[in-house]
Amino acid sequence: MCPPPGRYSKERLLGNINNPLGGALTTIGYKRDDGVDFTLTATQAFPHVFGHPLLVTAGLRLSEAEQLGYLGFGDNYRATFEGNIAYGILDWLWLAAEFRGKANAYQQIANPLQNGGYLIDREDNWWTVGAAFILNPHATVTVGWGHFGPLLNTTENKGLAVQVKYEF
Repeated sequence: MCPPPGRYSKERLLGNINNPLGGALTTIGYKRDDGVDFTLTATQAFPHVFGHPLLVTAGLRLSEAEQLGYLGFGDNYRATFEGNIAYGILDWLWLAAEFRGKANAYQQIANPLQNGGYLIDREDNWWTVGAAFILNPHATVTVGWGHFGPLLNTTENKGLAVQVKYEF
C-alpha cells in the first residue's frame, strides 16, 4: 500500500530537513537526492615492461554528485579523472594503485562553533594501493589500503580491506 500522495514526497521531506537549517542545503548547491554519472574508460595492456605485464586504465567521469551522492546531487556536471595501474611482479603477485579525482559540487559551510572549521568540508581525491596474491587458478587474496578524504567530516577517512575470492 502506498502512502497518501504528497505526505512523504521528496520535496516535503527535504523541506522538513532544510527549513530548520535555514535553507542551508539549497544554498550550498543541493538540488536532489538522485542522479546519473557518465564514465568513459580505456585500458591498455603492456605485456613486457621490465619482463612483466602492466595494465593501465584511465577514465573520465561526468557527475553532479557530492561525496559520491551521499550528500545528494547538484545541477552541474563536472569532469574528473580516474585511473588505475596494476603490475605483475611475479606470476602469483600483482601490485596495484588507483586514483579517483573528486570535484566539489557544494560550497563549504562554516561551523560557527569551531574557529575555522566546517560543517561540510571540501572533498578530497581518493586513492588506494593494494596487492593481489594468486593462490591458484580459482583462488585469490587481495589486501588494500585506501584514503577517501573527509566524508561528512568524519575521521574514518581511510581503511584497510582484505578480500578472499574463490571462483568455480
